[in-house]
Formats: sequence, C-alpha cells, structure tokens
Amino acid sequence: MIKIGFTSYSFSRAINDGRIDLPGALALAAEYGAEQMEIATSAGITIKGNRELISKIKSAAKEKNLTLSSYTTGANFVQPDSESLKKEIARVKTEVDVAAELGVTRMRHDCGWRPIPEAGIEQFDRDLPMFIDCCGEIADYAAPSGITTSIENHGFYVQGSERVKRIVLGVNRDNFRTTLDVGNF
Repeated sequence: MIKIGFTSYSFSRAINDGRIDLPGALALAAEYGAEQMEIATSAGITIKGNRELISKIKSAAKEKNLTLSSYTTGANFVQPDSESLKKEIARVKTEVDVAAELGVTRMRHDCGWRPIPEAGIEQFDRDLPMFIDCCGEIADYAAPSGITTSIENHGFYVQGSERVKRIVLGVNRDNFRTTLDVGNF
C-alpha cells in the first residue's frame, strides 16, 4: 500500500524564515493529507543534540497520526585525509543515533561529492572501495537499532543508477539499500 507523505525539506524555506517550525511542518503536512513524513536535516534544520526538538517531533507526529518514515542527513566520505574521513564516519554515526531516537527504521545519507571536472568514472572507480567501506560501516552501526540505511541517486557524483547499484552490491548488507528519486536522473 502506498502512503502519501512529505519530506521536511519541502518545508525548509518556511522553517528557515521562521514562518513555521519543524513540528508545525508535520501539522501542515497532515492538513495536506500526508500519512508519513521524512525528517531531513538539510537546509539549516539541525536535530542532533536537541532532545527537546526530537520529543516535539515525535509528539507532533503522534498527535497528527503521521508515521515518521525516514531520517535523512548529508554525508561526504570524500575527505582530504584519513583523519577527516574518520571524523565524518563518526559524525554520520551520531546521525544514526538521532534516527534511533526518532524511532525510524530507515535512514538515508549521502556518499560524497566532487566538483564536476573530478566526477568522472575513473575517479569514481578509485573512490568506490572507500564508499563501500564507509557505507558498510554505517549500516553495521545502524543494524542493532533496526535501521536500514540507504543512499540516493543524488548529486552529480553518485547519481547514476549504475554507480548507486555498484555501491549497494558492494556493501552487500541486508540493511543497506537505495532510495530512488526519479527526479534526480
């Protein structure tokens, strides 16, 4: 059964300019007929470390009978050195903790990006083992919380279906998938 839903990103302009807050976005989504809502950290929406906001999000969802379907955060495993990469992996793991606090069973994160002149297949082939390792580590961290992680055909570097497929097959975890955005092709 298909359920109609929104991503909080759809309300990011209204949230960022102060017309509504994130719990208000859930209420508005319900007014529009949504049954579910993805919570996205993009566009200036910060949830990590804000237990009060997490509680308000969960309360608003319950009050409006909305399922919190997913949690989405950015990630960039393309880093200048191994120490920076370790920090980025650790940061994404803290976002998995937020997803667990929200009670979602799905979480999407990005893999990485490069400037378009550096985004060719040769560079992707060099980055592929790193993407597989990082995404696998995040999936393994999420598994005990019952969370399936995913990447999306997003951006200009890891957007093509064949690139996404190679990462998903390389990670080879039951709790690692892809989130398809047909608008991104």
